[in-house]
Amino acid sequence: QSLEPSFLIMDPASLVYRENFETALLLKKKYGTRLLFAGPHASLFPEQVLADGADDVFTGLYDQSILDFFCRRKFNTSQRIWPSVNQIAFQDYPWPEDNDISRMNYAIPGEPSSEFREIQIYASRGCAGRCGFCVSKQIYFRAKDHESRRPHDVLAEMFHLKKKYPGLEGFFFDEEDHFGNSAFIREFAELLCARGAPFPVEALGRICGIPEELMPLLKKAGY
Repeated sequence: QSLEPSFLIMDPASLVYRENFETALLLKKKYGTRLLFAGPHASLFPEQVLADGADDVFTGLYDQSILDFFCRRKFNTSQRIWPSVNQIAFQDYPWPEDNDISRMNYAIPGEPSSEFREIQIYASRGCAGRCGFCVSKQIYFRAKDHESRRPHDVLAEMFHLKKKYPGLEGFFFDEEDHFGNSAFIREFAELLCARGAPFPVEALGRICGIPEELMPLLKKAGY
């Protein structure tokens, strides 16, 4: 509340959409905050989201369209539904901002499945699968299915976070398909092994997407 935000960007899942929207409307009523909604629910029902009280809706992959919205001051136009535009290459993204709200704050107690204090991190986005029910394939990644970062860059981010947060014990790759690029995962696992498998690692991915011959390497690397 102390921020009195001019803009609020939200990406709610359908399951929590109503609850999230009620919170957003409180900010709009008190501070005149302009509400920007994105994500799967907003992509499927943009007109309804506007009718509920949102000021702008961003459909599909929205990283670049929201960036353009602010950098080109498009908020001064009458357009209210913003389709996805050509995206920045995922490997060129900067590391997530980690100063005003620390990612380490989410590591305590962390994921219910985890046995150690971990930070969520991302080495890829999208999925190589073709599941008909999947948000990733059917709503976000209609053209480019799966992208990976540079393995050395991911490792550098991990060591940076470990230095910043000495109490950090490991990492959770909270992705659609962490193992979707076997060339990336092999190189990354080899880098981890070369550094002595310094962190325990958890990752989300399709079990059918992991080449069987990579399993011993992954175990050695700390997965």
